[in-house]
Amino acid sequence: MSDPMRPIRFILFSILLQRPFRGLLDCLWDEGMSMNDWGRHLAVAKNRLMRWGGMAVEPGAFLASGIQVTLPSQCNIWVNTGSFIGKNCFFGNQAPITLGRGCLVANDVRFLTASHRTEDLVYEAKPVTVGDGVWIGAGALILPGVCVGRGCIVGAGSVVTKDLPEFTVCVGNPCRPVRTRALPVRQNMVDGRPLTFEA
Repeated sequence: MSDPMRPIRFILFSILLQRPFRGLLDCLWDEGMSMNDWGRHLAVAKNRLMRWGGMAVEPGAFLASGIQVTLPSQCNIWVNTGSFIGKNCFFGNQAPITLGRGCLVANDVRFLTASHRTEDLVYEAKPVTVGDGVWIGAGALILPGVCVGRGCIVGAGSVVTKDLPEFTVCVGNPCRPVRTRALPVRQNMVDGRPLTFEA
């Protein structure tokens, strides 16, 4: 059964996230980062609009300006509470992308979910999962089918080609663990609430 809301979602995403409207909205869009009274209300309103556009954003999360989403009407993206998505991030929406609680995604990170097999160039899409409390550095590239474990730190510019273990610091191309984070890990989510991982 076809979804009658798909054209509306597509048009809404085009207005909110694509040019020429993006430049006019950026100043207000990023004010929510302050998380003061005015900014908090603005972030809540923005997250509700994003849901209408096909991107499920939980209360307490913040999305900066310039985010690009392919095929927005497919509704494959989930951003959990307390997470932050930086400017100009890219989401390939061909398969589900799930971000856990309290994730910190820096500017210009790219999440890809689709590619072609090297054997026969057949197109295939695979989901991407990012666990709670993950920090992904600026310019990192997350490839299809990858699972980033809880509390993992991905260095800036890294290319994540395979699953990364929990509570590790990972860098490079291809991205590999270089050390383990000691438990307990205590950090704050974007809305100021604590996020703790016990041993």
